Amino acid sequence: MSAGPSFHKATFFNNQEVFLQPFYYDPEHDFAFFRYNPAELKGVTPRAIRLAPEKARSGLEIRVVGFAAKEKMTVHQGELSQLDRNAPACYDDDDTYSDFNTFYYQASGISGSGSSGSPVVDIAGDAVALKCSANASASLNFFLPLQRVKYALEYVRQGKIPPRGTLQAVFSHQPH
Repeated sequence: MSAGPSFHKATFFNNQEVFLQPFYYDPEHDFAFFRYNPAELKGVTPRAIRLAPEKARSGLEIRVVGFAAKEKMTVHQGELSQLDRNAPACYDDDDTYSDFNTFYYQASGISGSGSSGSPVVDIAGDAVALKCSANASASLNFFLPLQRVKYALEYVRQGKIPPRGTLQAVFSHQPH
């Protein structure tokens, strides 16, 4: 999403596209919620993906369902290797961005570019994180934990804006 007008669409596995309307954007952790009209879909009954941040653990078998390398419906598998990684530095043109007030998850060899924002699901199909970025040269992938996403969604469903309060600090994990 951008500060100005934006255009969003979702493509389903049978190539049907629907327009998306953003209704919440989290300015702190860079995720958004969209809505669409399910009546626009023909022959498809989408199912909800349960948010289950409590299931994340080191060694958890995961799948990233996304749009890697502009290919429709790519599915990459791996396992979470680290749950307390410092937020990755992301590069956008000449700017460097790093999330704050959170740690990230890490996995090796999942997928490259194109799957940012994709759900990271366990073998039962429950979401445990969101794909955020990757380091292709090291074959590493970084995921936003879902605790803050689930927190925001609970408020948005009630028609409320999630309360914000931030230290605006970049957390750094230090071993004992």
